[in-house]
Amino acid sequence: MNWWNGGTRTEILKSPAHPYTKALIRTIPSMNEKLPVTAGISAFVLMSGTQILSIFCKEEAVIEEGLRIIRVTFPFYFLYAILEVTGGIVRGNKKTMQSMLIVIVDLCIIRIILLGILTRRFHTIQAVAAVYPLTWALAAFSFVGYYLKSRVGEPIWRTIME
Repeated sequence: MNWWNGGTRTEILKSPAHPYTKALIRTIPSMNEKLPVTAGISAFVLMSGTQILSIFCKEEAVIEEGLRIIRVTFPFYFLYAILEVTGGIVRGNKKTMQSMLIVIVDLCIIRIILLGILTRRFHTIQAVAAVYPLTWALAAFSFVGYYLKSRVGEPIWRTIME
């Protein structure tokens, strides 16, 4: 029973479907809740960044640098929500070592490499800030890719079609 042949969420959860399919079905409502909240917070911070940063610091130069970071990272903050949800699916299926390796490689090692490359080429705070959404996206794609690949005994095309 799958989404394509009319299986409902309840029917799939009651069926002998693969545990990863059930985890994904249970997680979709979570994603539907997180993305609008994340988008709302991002929009709020983008519109009122000066006021928010003024709470912590009164220096105009510091506030301007903070606004540069906000303008680069916050439009893509939804990627972080996707990263957390997809990472939770993998960790929830008892793949904690794989989850840890994805986080270490994508959010630590690759982030450091990208910081080195971008800061040599562009000497701006935006270059540093741009690394964060890039690595969030990479980690989210890595988690989704691992999820699709780790469906034990099932080809990836079948996983996508369900």
